[in-house]
Amino acid sequence: MAANRLRTALTMLGIVIGIASVVLLLAIGDSMQRFIGKELQQLGTNMIYVFPGGDRTSERRARAGAIQSITLADAEALNQLPSLIGAAPALQGGFKLSAGNETANSTVHGVTPAMFKIRNWKLDAGTIFSEADMRSSARMVIIGQKVADQFFYRTDPLGRYIRIENVAFQVIGVLAGEGKQIDGGNIADMVLVPGTAASTNLIRTPFPQNAHYIAAQGKPGMSLDEAVEDIKETLRVRHRIRPGDPDDFRVENVASFAETAEKISAGVA
Repeated sequence: MAANRLRTALTMLGIVIGIASVVLLLAIGDSMQRFIGKELQQLGTNMIYVFPGGDRTSERRARAGAIQSITLADAEALNQLPSLIGAAPALQGGFKLSAGNETANSTVHGVTPAMFKIRNWKLDAGTIFSEADMRSSARMVIIGQKVADQFFYRTDPLGRYIRIENVAFQVIGVLAGEGKQIDGGNIADMVLVPGTAASTNLIRTPFPQNAHYIAAQGKPGMSLDEAVEDIKETLRVRHRIRPGDPDDFRVENVASFAETAEKISAGVA
């Protein structure tokens, strides 16, 4: 349990640092406003993230046997909400990558096929994981363009292999373009594997029974605040949290950081 809390804390820390690094640039002056707006747009202002864990009271609930994780079943329940386009669970962790004489350290994301639609990820070449790949924990990987250039310069990466730690994963796709991600990284630097393969070979966390986070996308034209409240109400019911008890999860969204940026801008204008 302590290890899970540490992984969750590190995941949230990466996200907070990634967004904060963008927001703090605003303090340089009003001339940065357009830049900040562009950066937040890349992050996706209608994105919502759910993390397991709450305050000390929710930790006591966990020790008493109450739910203290987020799961694929939670994401499937959120998929039924009219205020969301969809929701999907994910794992992530830092690992050593190697191919030939090249090595690098990278964050590896264990995802489901649904995550590509939710995060608006497009492919420049190849294909995404299938549900059959998820069921078989297929050792397949989709990489960003910079990763492809580093490990397979001037050669077609499709069908080639990258070792993540000491496990070989076959490249089946290359992500298109560049752009900031919520954890401060870039699409071009991403490394994606099926969540079940990440669980079996790398992170050793039961997936999708447990996830590091759920990513959800709010539906255009609908209130993001309403979507956040819908998520909280749904998860409280699913996790059997009694009225008055604290949540055993956290809900964060990029729009809240945009509001912070506006307040900072007003303060320095």
